[in-house]
Amino acid sequence: MLLRLGEVPNVIVSTPEAAMLVLKTNDLTFATRTSGPTLDVVGSASEGIIFAPYGEHWRQMRKICVVELLSAMQVRRIQSIMQAEIAHLVESVVTASSASPSGSAVVDVGKGLARLTNSVIARAVFGGKSRQQEAYLRELDVMAVLGGGFSLVDLFPSSRLVRWLSSSGRAMRRLHSRMQSILGDIIQDRKETKVPNGASDAATARDNEDLLDVLLRLGKEDTLSFPLTSDIISAVIFDIFSAATDTTAATLEWAMAELVRNPQAMARAKLEVRQTLGHRRSSTITSGDLAGLHYLRMVIKETLRLHPSAPLIHRASQENCRVMGYDIPKGTAVMINAFAVGRDTAHWGADAAEFRPERFEGVSVEYSSQGPHMEFIPFGAGRRQCPGGLFATTMLELVLANLLYHFDWAIPGGAGPETLDMGEVFGIIVHTRSSLHLQPSSACHLEDQTTGELS
Repeated sequence: MLLRLGEVPNVIVSTPEAAMLVLKTNDLTFATRTSGPTLDVVGSASEGIIFAPYGEHWRQMRKICVVELLSAMQVRRIQSIMQAEIAHLVESVVTASSASPSGSAVVDVGKGLARLTNSVIARAVFGGKSRQQEAYLRELDVMAVLGGGFSLVDLFPSSRLVRWLSSSGRAMRRLHSRMQSILGDIIQDRKETKVPNGASDAATARDNEDLLDVLLRLGKEDTLSFPLTSDIISAVIFDIFSAATDTTAATLEWAMAELVRNPQAMARAKLEVRQTLGHRRSSTITSGDLAGLHYLRMVIKETLRLHPSAPLIHRASQENCRVMGYDIPKGTAVMINAFAVGRDTAHWGADAAEFRPERFEGVSVEYSSQGPHMEFIPFGAGRRQCPGGLFATTMLELVLANLLYHFDWAIPGGAGPETLDMGEVFGIIVHTRSSLHLQPSSACHLEDQTTGELS
C-alpha cells in the first residue's frame, strides 16, 4: 500500500508475503534507513547504529554491537545486574504489600517495570548509578515524547515555512545539546579516572568492563576504519538506551496485562514456574533456572506477536526495485507493519487477535527466527535485524518468572478480567493506554515455607 504522509511517499507492508520480499528476498536493496529534518537536528544519530545509513560505518558499528556489546558472553555478564535489580523489584512489591493495613496494596506495575529496565541498562552501560545518569534518563524520556509521533517538519521537509513555524525542531535541538553535554561529561570523567591495566591483568579487566569501558577500549585499539570519537560513543549509548529500555518495559507490561486478562493462561504459567522451580529460599530466580519454562516462552512469544514493541519497522530502498508487481523508486521510505503481520489471519487463524500462547506449542518458531513465512518478526529480520534480541528475551524471561513465582496478581477491587483497560497508545513504541495497576499477594507456596514472609 502506498501512503503519502505530507510530501513523503511511504510504502506500507502489512502481510508476511510482502515482508518476506522486503526483508529477505530484497534485503540488501532495503537495508538502509531514511533521514529527515528531525534526525538531521540530532546530527550524531546517523553515527550510531539504529539510524545510520547502510554502508561501511554501519557495518562496523553493527559488528561492534554483535561481537562486543550484545554478544552471548556480554549478556551473561549483565545477567548478574538483571538479577540484582529484579531482586530490588521483588523487595519493593513485598514492602508495598506489607505497608498496607489490609495487605492488599495496589502496585503500579508499569512504573515499576520502567524503573527496573532503566536501572539495568544504566548499570550495564555505566557500571553503576549517578546523578548524571538520572539526568540523562529524564532527558531521554522527553526525547521519546518529542520523537514519538509524526512531526510536521518531517512530513513537509521542503517547506521553510513549516520549519519556521514548528517548535519541535528547536526543542529537539536544545534537548539533544543537553543530552550530549551530559554524556560528554560522563565519558570525560571515565577517561580521566580509568587506570591503565598492565598486560598481566588485561583479561581480568575485560571481565569487569561495562559497555562504556568496552567502547573506550575499542577506541584506543584503533582497529576501525574511522576513529571511535566521543560523538560516536554518545550515539551508540543513545541507541542502546532507546532500543532497550521502553521496549522491554512495554513488552513486560503487556505480558502481565494479557496474563491477568486470561486467567487460564496465568494459571498454567504460574503452575509451570512453581512446579519447575519448587520451594527455594533464594529470593531471585536466575538464568540457570529457566531451561524448563516452555510455556513461559510461549507467553512471551504470544505477547511479542500481539504487541510488538516497535510496530513499524523502517527501511528505505537504495535502488529502484519491483515488489509484487509494484515499482518502488530509489529513496522510497518503506514501513513493515509488524503489528498487522503478527495478526494476519491467513497464517495465525481466525483467532489471530486473541491471546493464546498454546498456538506456539510444537511450532518451531523461536524469538528471532521470523517463522518459515516471515509471520513472526518482533525483532525485525535481515541485515538490520535487532542485535539485542538475546538481551531482551533473557530479561523478559527472568522478570516474568520472578513475578509469577513470588506473587499472585489480581485486578484491584476484585474486578473481573474484562474490566482491564487494554487500550493502546501508538508511537515509536506501543504502550498500554493506562499504566497497569495490579494487586499482588505472596504466593501460597512461599507463605507455607516462610511463615507468611517472602524470602
